[in-house]
Amino acid sequence: MIIYGDLALQMEEAVDQVREEGYKVGMVKLRHFRPFPVEDIIDVAKKTKVLGVIDRAMAFGSQTGGPISCEVKTALHDTQGGSYIIPNDNSKYTFEKIGTLE
Repeated sequence: MIIYGDLALQMEEAVDQVREEGYKVGMVKLRHFRPFPVEDIIDVAKKTKVLGVIDRAMAFGSQTGGPISCEVKTALHDTQGGSYIIPNDNSKYTFEKIGTLE
């Protein structure tokens, strides 16, 4: 999961919780938005099966998502694969749904 800002602490707790249940998950906390760390995001994406973005700054109905989502999509534009999940507030549900992607 890629996250930015004050939600990182909550996500870290969620990651720890689901790791205890046996899920192989991790988190990347962006420390800055500009310049966007394109090469770092690509390196992380190469090491994972699924990459998610938690982005609070998005408008309902937006086709592009929030600013972090847009930057990640741009960074990974020439890479293979991709799918979207719109999870509820239950982090276990989120990680279970992510685990079903191929």
